[in-house]
Amino acid sequence: MVMAKVFEDLEFIPYGADNRRAVLKFENGLYISVLTGPIAIADESGPYEAAILDQDGEYVNNTIRNHLTAEDVTAFMKEIQEISL
Repeated sequence: MVMAKVFEDLEFIPYGADNRRAVLKFENGLYISVLTGPIAIADESGPYEAAILDQDGEYVNNTIRNHLTAEDVTAFMKEIQEISL
């Protein structure tokens, strides 16, 4: 059984001025994109914004979640990994 990916598996890299972004592909072919910084719809208590990307790396409509904590991101990652395509 493959272990689920979690927040600690994300590798954030610079994304424009003062922002950082991590993109991670899962076994099912979907990705998660996680943003932090001024560009993200977030705040100090929930500094991350995340969304699902499809197999082509395009945003999936209506999947953006805002004001996430690291724990929230992990929970979202686990949800994405359970999607069967």
